[in-house]
Amino acid sequence: MTRRVVITGVGAVTPVGSDVPSAWQALLAGRSGVDRITLFDASPFAVQIAGEVKGFALGDWVEPKERRRLDRNVQFALAATAEALRDAGLDAAREPTERIGVILGSCVGGIATFGLRGPNMAVVSACATGGHAIGEAAETIRRGDADVAIAGGTEAALVPLVLAGFIIMRALSDRNDEPAAASRPFDRTRDGFVMSEGAAIMVLEDLERALARGARIYAEVVGYGSTNDAFHMAAPSEGGDGAARTIAMALQKAKLPPEIVHYCNAHGTSTPLNDRFETLAIKRVFGDHAYRLAVSSTKSMTGHMMGAAGAFEALVCALVLRDQILPPTINYREPDPECDLDYVPNVARRATVEAALSNAFGLGGHNPCVLLRRYQDARRA
Repeated sequence: MTRRVVITGVGAVTPVGSDVPSAWQALLAGRSGVDRITLFDASPFAVQIAGEVKGFALGDWVEPKERRRLDRNVQFALAATAEALRDAGLDAAREPTERIGVILGSCVGGIATFGLRGPNMAVVSACATGGHAIGEAAETIRRGDADVAIAGGTEAALVPLVLAGFIIMRALSDRNDEPAAASRPFDRTRDGFVMSEGAAIMVLEDLERALARGARIYAEVVGYGSTNDAFHMAAPSEGGDGAARTIAMALQKAKLPPEIVHYCNAHGTSTPLNDRFETLAIKRVFGDHAYRLAVSSTKSMTGHMMGAAGAFEALVCALVLRDQILPPTINYREPDPECDLDYVPNVARRATVEAALSNAFGLGGHNPCVLLRRYQDARRA
C-alpha cells in the first residue's frame, strides 16, 4: 500500500519576513521585499537592487563562536529548520533519527549539517532545487525509506561575482529607480528577474505517523513531476513543453483531474520568455480550465530566492490550502496578450481551493512540480 505524505511543519527566512507568519502576512498585504543592495557596494554594477533578508538573527541556540563559522545560507537553513521543527512539534533529539531524512539544497552553494541518520542528500538543480527537494523528500517517505523528512532549499548568493554573472546574461531587471516595482511577472513591461536570498523548510511526514502523534496537518503532498527540457543551458524550451510534461506528470501521479486544481503558484520569474512559456504550459495541460485557474507569482514580492524559491512557493501553497486565500501578483499594470490568465493582480483574494500546484523551473531545463491537496482522512480520500 502506498504511503501518504503530509506537511506538518513549516519554516522560512525571506526578504518579506524572517519567519512564516510575518512572511505570509506580507505576501497577503502585497508588500515587496526588494530594495537597494546593502550587503556590498553595488554602485559599480548596472543592477543595484535585490531581495535581501533584513533584521535576521540566528538565535541563541547556536554558540556565537560557531555562528561566525557558518555561511549565511547555512544560517538561513538552520533558522528555517528550527522554526519548522517547532511548528511540527518534533524534537529531533527524542526521535529515532535513523528514520528522519534531510533533503535540501542550494542553487549556488553551501553546506548543511544535522544529526539525523536517515536518507540525506543535497539537491542541486539551479532554480528548481527547492521544488526538487520537496518532491524527492515526499517520494522518499512514500516508498518507505524514511518516516519524516526535513526538506527545502536555502540561498545567500547576493555577492558581486554572482550578480555580475546574471548581469552579463542580461537576466536581471535594472529598474534601480523603483526597486519594489522591478519584479513584475506576466506584465507586458517585465524585463528580468530580481535576485534575492532566504530559506524555506518543510517537515514532511508519513500520514499514519502524523495522526498517531496528533500532529497538525497543513496539506497532503499528492503529486510530483520532474522533467528536463534538454534544450538550452538558460532558455526554457519553446512552447513550454518540458513544463507542461512535468505538470501533467504531477496530476497523473496524484490521479486527479485537472479541474480539481484551483490555484497555481507559478515559477513566474518576470523574464520575457519564462512567463510566456509557463503560461503556454499551463494552457496546454489544463485546457479551458486554465482560464478558471488562479495563477500568481509571489516572486513579484520576494524576488527570486533561487535555490530556496521552489520550496518557499510550495510552502505558500500549503498556506493557501490552510487559509483559503490567494496571494497576489503585485506590480501587474499592463496585461500582456501572450500572458492571458488570471494572475490574481495586485490584491489578495479569498477563494475555495481544493488543490494547489507549485511550479519551479530552473536554468538548464530542470522542471519539478509539486501538487498539494487539502488533507482528507482515509474515509474520504
